[in-house]
Amino acid sequence: MTPLADAYGLLMHRNGRWEWTLAPGVSPSARYQHAVVFVGARLHVTGGALRGGRGVEGEAAVAVLDTAAGIWLDRSGLVTSSRTNKGQTEYDPFLELMRRCRHAAASVGVRIYIYGGLKGDWACLTVGRNAWSGPVSPARRNQEAVSLPYRMHVRDLLGF
Repeated sequence: MTPLADAYGLLMHRNGRWEWTLAPGVSPSARYQHAVVFVGARLHVTGGALRGGRGVEGEAAVAVLDTAAGIWLDRSGLVTSSRTNKGQTEYDPFLELMRRCRHAAASVGVRIYIYGGLKGDWACLTVGRNAWSGPVSPARRNQEAVSLPYRMHVRDLLGF
């Protein structure tokens, strides 16, 4: 597989026609087998794999596209160049939870729920506080998720 570092959105014109448009800014890293979810106008990208199947690590494991401002953000602020792995000098449980691929994500209010993948646990982020939690559950991969009021529904997909 070839990891891509682009993001597109659909723009509806006044005449009702739709057009694919490239997201602005510099995306943080090329990846595949990641999960994305919107909270408000921000698209949160978690985990994924790099060329050769290596997992996205360090601060590159979490990226946010602020669609209202047209910029990519990571935990350090504005992203100015694409990187595959941003170094971290000490163990960070927040980033360790995001080292996964083939996982599901859904948002409910200001919370993002991440489930399964090749990491095999779940996590919950309360946006704005960077407060993660997540006990270990049976390892799962290849899921999809959807959030409905007060519930996250996860379905295992067949195949790889």
